[in-house]
Amino acid sequence: MKYLNIITTYKCPFQCKFCYNISKTNDDATLNIDVLDKFLEKNSNKFDKIIISGGEPSITLHSYQEDVINIVKKYTDNCELSTYYFDLKKIFNKIRYNISYDFRSRSHVDEVWNNLLNFPNPFDITVTLSPLLYKYYPNKILQTFNYLKNVENVTFVPFFQHEAFPYKIEKRFLDQFKQLLLNCHFNLHYNVKFFEPYDEFNLTPNGELTHTYFDGLLRKEKIISEKDIDKCITNYPREVLFD
Repeated sequence: MKYLNIITTYKCPFQCKFCYNISKTNDDATLNIDVLDKFLEKNSNKFDKIIISGGEPSITLHSYQEDVINIVKKYTDNCELSTYYFDLKKIFNKIRYNISYDFRSRSHVDEVWNNLLNFPNPFDITVTLSPLLYKYYPNKILQTFNYLKNVENVTFVPFFQHEAFPYKIEKRFLDQFKQLLLNCHFNLHYNVKFFEPYDEFNLTPNGELTHTYFDGLLRKEKIISEKDIDKCITNYPREVLFD
């Protein structure tokens, strides 16, 4: 499976400690619409899924967000908008929302929670199991999400160590956390899922194509050419994956 992250902007108001793009949030570049269109025209059929992300994509102009969504939808229906903060008055019905929510591991958590409670469309949640999240018991996490009437899937993603946040989680804690989640017996109205590896590519705000790879346990990116897409494999180390 090959996924493409369309990073419309690196800018983000939240400065989450474990964000692997935190060192780039002063970059003012915004992905050019024509560059995006030309890239997808040539390469969209090489990817199984396209994700509009950032930075925080919702801080760009509403008209720009709509243009990006329209271009992506022109080439594929298997796409989603990955976001943390959003304006409930400006929700796009034409695309699936995947919303990051990691409890008090991030700022503005109460504001975002209220948005989730009132979100009118079906949506998914992604939880990053960063070192900041392990103080929350799995039962409590599942119970909390059960209050959200429109959430359909909750996916738990392991934390990927990177140079801006080099702390690592021992694999035994990751696997124990998964087992605790699997052993919970609540009557949940949503699906619980776990991260499945895929080959990850990124179209940056500067129009560069990068490929995600691991140097030991460190998550890194390298610039590649379009002709190299089919040659690149993301070499996730076993230490960061669920068993």
